[in-house]
Amino acid sequence: MARPPGAGAHPQCGEACPSGGDTLVADGTAGAPLPGHHQRAPEGQGAGGERSDGDGSGAGHAGTLEPRSVTGPRAPVDTGRMVDTLGPVLVVAAAVGVGVVSGVLAGMLGVGGAVVSTPAVRVLGASPIEAVGTTVPAILPGAVVGVWRYHRAGMVDWRVGLWCGATGSVAAVAGALVAEALAEPRWLMVATAGLMGVSGWSVARGGRRAVPDETGGAGVAPPVASLASVGVAAGFVAGLLGVGGGIVLLPAFTSLLGLSVRRAVPASLVAVAVFSVPAMVTHAVNGNIDWALAVPLLVGVLPGARVGSRFTVAASERTVRLVFGVVIGVLAVAYGVTELAGRRS
Repeated sequence: MARPPGAGAHPQCGEACPSGGDTLVADGTAGAPLPGHHQRAPEGQGAGGERSDGDGSGAGHAGTLEPRSVTGPRAPVDTGRMVDTLGPVLVVAAAVGVGVVSGVLAGMLGVGGAVVSTPAVRVLGASPIEAVGTTVPAILPGAVVGVWRYHRAGMVDWRVGLWCGATGSVAAVAGALVAEALAEPRWLMVATAGLMGVSGWSVARGGRRAVPDETGGAGVAPPVASLASVGVAAGFVAGLLGVGGGIVLLPAFTSLLGLSVRRAVPASLVAVAVFSVPAMVTHAVNGNIDWALAVPLLVGVLPGARVGSRFTVAASERTVRLVFGVVIGVLAVAYGVTELAGRRS
């Protein structure tokens, strides 16, 4: 079928086209472009079949109209705006500082530290799912440093920590896979805020009453079935939200299993260290970790965890509970308000 008269304008650039631009096949659809005229590059390619750099700006002839690719693998973490504002050196320094603060909380409260580093990484430009994955590599070294300090003080209940860590490892992988499959990962941040609020209130509430076992001694051994259940729940949350799992472990240890908080914090760190490994591997395989931010976080976590664990070793049961409740509660409010405000913008 011939092209109707007057249809000589090219459909993409609007320039006159003596040859009519595209040919038409029998059914009226556009056929291959005629030689020497404009050609629309396939998605993700520049003219001449060369791959573009992902934003539709691939190599090609001057004047070629090339579309922006809207499909393909997830884009890397967008730290461009923050880098443009602060510069790369200050962004790295900020990540190290965030690591120090998260390490202090990890060593002090047994929560893994990602309750601080996850929203901070969001501020530095990461998407919700990348914020979850980028914080995970720093959880393991921070937990190990804290556990070593508590071990020297004779406060680690290895039975509780290892049982919960072992059972939570598989669940951590499942949680990471669920996070990857969610259509709207921003809700992970909102869910984290809600869980933090409940966790902080639960632990702080126990600080109003006298609690025995101030030394964090062995006490009554919880049954294995209870430890396994707590470990599975905490491991799933760790993989799903990237928060280490301590915000589930600590209230479960103190409220459900009857442990003192000074005994629960070291056991929580042992479990967090164990099931952070499969969670990190899963997020790394899925491409959810920006190592340019993860490495500075890790560097800051190490000294921070030493400082935090020293506080808990010296503090009373009531003090640790109240500090946990206040810090986690404030972070939960800030976390939730920031994410909900971001959804409206």
